[in-house]
Amino acid sequence: MKEGLIFMGTSCFSLPSLAKLAKEEDVLAVVTQP
Repeated sequence: MKEGLIFMGTSCFSLPSLAKLAKEEDVLAVVTQP
């Protein structure tokens, strides 16, 4: 079974990290503040 990633972070601060991870990993979910 392939592993996935659940990313948690605030939107503006974490966007560069999330963009890089999304290119290299299977992101299953993203959790942020509303």
